[in-house]
Amino acid sequence: MKTWRFLDLGERDIYTVLAINEAITIAVDEGRCLNTLRFLSIKPPAVTLGYFQNAEEEVNIDFCIRNGINIARRWTGGGCAYEDYRGELTYGIMANFTESDALLDIRKSFEFLCGAAVFGLRKLGINAEFRPINDILANGKKIGGVGQSRLKNTLLLEGSILLDDREEMFKALKVSPEKLRDKGIVSPEERVTSIRRELGRYIDLDTVKSSLREGFESFLEVKFTKDELTSFELELAQRLREKYASGKYIFMR
Repeated sequence: MKTWRFLDLGERDIYTVLAINEAITIAVDEGRCLNTLRFLSIKPPAVTLGYFQNAEEEVNIDFCIRNGINIARRWTGGGCAYEDYRGELTYGIMANFTESDALLDIRKSFEFLCGAAVFGLRKLGINAEFRPINDILANGKKIGGVGQSRLKNTLLLEGSILLDDREEMFKALKVSPEKLRDKGIVSPEERVTSIRRELGRYIDLDTVKSSLREGFESFLEVKFTKDELTSFELELAQRLREKYASGKYIFMR
């Protein structure tokens, strides 16, 4: 059984989070640390664009500015997401994809790694499943999603799980009527769900973290060792943060 590193980084702002994700990915790729699973919550709230998205098309920019919601662009692809420490847990996987056949192919790696999150959610009693290419559903509604990027021999998969409903989500994001019609729904609220809504009760964050960690550990057949960011990662993240907080980078498309 392989050993992976586990990081619980508490609450961080989105620009620091994105810089940390890239720094860890580089560290794994250079053999400076073990494959890594990290948990954290994003504070203050933020809207994150997938790398290839256009901010003006996807984000209600004025609403975000008025309400102190940061806007950022991820290194990974995928769709626009609202991320809020009050209603969401984010996770990141940084792993050498040459070590596993399940990780070599991009589509298969989505299914495999999302399967680990699904396993953790089922341990909480949630009827979760993976829907290609990068969504996690609970009773047919989206409860989580992921995006992925690759660097040489290492992948970065960023994911999030909705813990509770946040009305700001549906005001900060632009969802086209065409996209809703394609999915057979009238409003974006109909498309998503949360752990609290599915279970009908509140579950504390530590319980969710524990279940997801156990799900990843069992499904991936690895053993986690709790650790901290290295000095290399901290110093690199500090430099990378400037890029992620730059308006030139955020609004480049």
